[in-house]
Amino acid sequence: EAVDVPRDSVSDAVKGIVESIEYRDGRIMKNKKILEKLLKGEEKETIKPERKEGSFLSIGAYYFYDPECAFDSYYYYCDEMVLPMLRIGGREGDTVYGFNLLLGVFARKYFGPFFGEIGTMVIFLPYIEAGLAIGPLELSLMYLIFPGISVSFTF
Repeated sequence: EAVDVPRDSVSDAVKGIVESIEYRDGRIMKNKKILEKLLKGEEKETIKPERKEGSFLSIGAYYFYDPECAFDSYYYYCDEMVLPMLRIGGREGDTVYGFNLLLGVFARKYFGPFFGEIGTMVIFLPYIEAGLAIGPLELSLMYLIFPGISVSFTF
């Protein structure tokens, strides 16, 4: 929204615009409070995105590659694996817990757009994973017997 106002009325115009936005969305109401504090000089913090509480569903694929194949010409066959991925769980702020299609459990923690995850596959095989979430797309590096990469979409 664009408004032409005299220089000495900018603060009042901004407050008016913010008040008109307040009733459209619950998240904007919280931002309104932060903006009012910023206008008064009481708030130095930036507005951070919040992750919703509720369910977590992620679908994608893992790709694993045996690094020995790249350095040893003795191998005629390399152990490459592509595994389907389906994770289901619950989200509590920046933390997610759940289970995966490959008979295991996982726990994930988000740090802004980055995340770290630990879990198991096929009941007892532990893995670690670190990645980047760009909207619903997630890209990560992981380690389960061999190093691997993961691409998934999270809802």
